[in-house]
Amino acid sequence: MIAEDLTDLQRRVFVAVALDGTSVSEVAAEVGSNRNAIYKNLFDARRTLRARLGPGGFGRDSKDRGDR
Repeated sequence: MIAEDLTDLQRRVFVAVALDGTSVSEVAAEVGSNRNAIYKNLFDARRTLRARLGPGGFGRDSKDRGDR
C-alpha cells in the first residue's frame, strides 16, 4: 500500500518519519521544504493508509482492536 497508494513525496516522508524515526526538520531540509509542508504530507499519507486499511478491518474503528 505504501508503494501503490502514496505519492512519491508522501512515501518518502512517511518512511523517513514514521518508520525510520527521522525528524521532521531533517526531512524538510532533505527535500528542500518546510516543517509545515512535511507535517501535511505525513498527515495525508496516514489518512490515505487508514482509508485503505479500514475496509479490511484494520482501521481505528475495528472491533478486533482488543481495547474494548
